[in-house]
This record gives sequence, C-alpha cells and structure tokens, in this order.
Amino acid sequence: MSLTIRAFSLGLYSGVLGEVEATNNSAMENLMLFEARKNRWLSAKGFLVCGADILARDGEDGATAPIIFASHNNADAVSELIDSYPHALKCRDAFGNSVTSWMAYHNNADLVIKLARMDENVLLCQDESNCLPIEHLMNHGNVAAVKELASISKLVLGNNAVIKIAIRKFRDPNMIAELLVAGFREPDDFAEFMAAHRVKKQEVYDIVMSMSQ
Repeated sequence: MSLTIRAFSLGLYSGVLGEVEATNNSAMENLMLFEARKNRWLSAKGFLVCGADILARDGEDGATAPIIFASHNNADAVSELIDSYPHALKCRDAFGNSVTSWMAYHNNADLVIKLARMDENVLLCQDESNCLPIEHLMNHGNVAAVKELASISKLVLGNNAVIKIAIRKFRDPNMIAELLVAGFREPDDFAEFMAAHRVKKQEVYDIVMSMSQ
C-alpha cells in the first residue's frame, strides 16, 4: 500500500477534499482528483494504478484528471496520459475546456499537435473563452504550430478567426500572407477587416503573389 493510500486510511485526508469531492466517485477517485488539483502527478498516477477511473469528474467544474493537469500545464503528466489513456483526452469540463484547449492556452504546441494527430476533431472544441485551440496558438503568435496543424487537418485554416487574429493583433503582412496561402484564401476575402485594422491589403497581396511564383 502506498504512503498516500495509507494516509487516507488513517483519515489524514479527512475534511480537505472540499469541492473536488463528487458523490458518484469512489474515495480513491476523489483522492486522485485532489492530487491532480495540487498538480501532484506521481501521487495521482498511484491512484490510477490502483484502479481509479481516469474518467472520474470532480465536483467543482466536472473536470477529469487529464483536464486538471493540462490546466496546470503539466506537460509530463499530459504526455504520459496521452500515451496511456487516449480515450480520456476528448473529455470536456462543464465550461467546455479540454486537454487540447488548455495545452493551446499555455502554447504547448507539441502536445496540441500530438493530440490533433490522434483525432483532428479536438481542434474544433471551443473553451470557456469561446476560443478554439488554434486561436490560442495564434494569440501567442505561434504561426509555425498553426501551419503544422493545417498540414494535419483541413479544419484548421478554414476558420476565419485564425487569420483575423493575425490581422487584428499582429498586423504583420508576411504572417497574414502565409496564413492566406496555407488556407487557400484571398486577400480580398478580408479586405474590410484589414482596412479596419490598418493593414495594407496591397502589401499583403504583393507578398501572396510573390509566394505563388
């Protein structure tokens, strides 16, 4: 029996689980979620090995352990969970947050790409801020990751939000042109939006044309 489980059997966890505790979970699952909230992967992993359900949800926001570790940007935990429990990584909490959305929020592009290779539909889930994972990556200016995701999924650059973020936030004609070309879009499709954000359409158009030669 592990030290953590022995501690529980002695009542040392009594009264400290708080909102993590959910009545439909076993005691072991509530402890696993408690450890996840504390970002203690090795302890939580111990409860998983002992039989805790990876799909168990906490009583605070309905998050699973993978979602909680992703919210902490615990890349080691999330990477291992991706490999060991791929079926659990499509879950979303009560607010729409997922492992993918949290990894994108933290600009952890390698894990977002790994998740997308497993199932491109993870890129379509909006989180509580109504952002798609690719929008978070764009907010970080991570064009390379967005282009990599575009090579995996045609779903990525079909979303106007990515290009609009590039126009609104970065106003970089080269970045905008790269995204337009990758998404098979035309500068005219965003002419009004570029004008509203003081981006010169002609400059973008010239770059697009030079890239196509």
